[in-house]
Amino acid sequence: MNIQVTDNQRIDSVIVGLDVKEYAKVFSVSEKTVRIRIREKKVNCYKQNHKWVIRVDRNEIPDSSNKLDNQLISEIDSFNGLRPKDDHR
Repeated sequence: MNIQVTDNQRIDSVIVGLDVKEYAKVFSVSEKTVRIRIREKKVNCYKQNHKWVIRVDRNEIPDSSNKLDNQLISEIDSFNGLRPKDDHR
């Protein structure tokens, strides 16, 4: 985990992995645009089980992007092994 210090504030930097669809939704771009960014190496990504995973610093996710709701955050954290998914039974 990287920690950035800005004006005496500590901001925890957590890298999350988003698939193409999630990245497109969070950054309000088309999936085609995401694939172009991958092809042109404009995003930090890797393939996992034949699917692209784009590494994004959680602090770089736009605040106005409330599209990344608590359920999606939970899914991302679960995917990255940060916390277990809640069982809603």
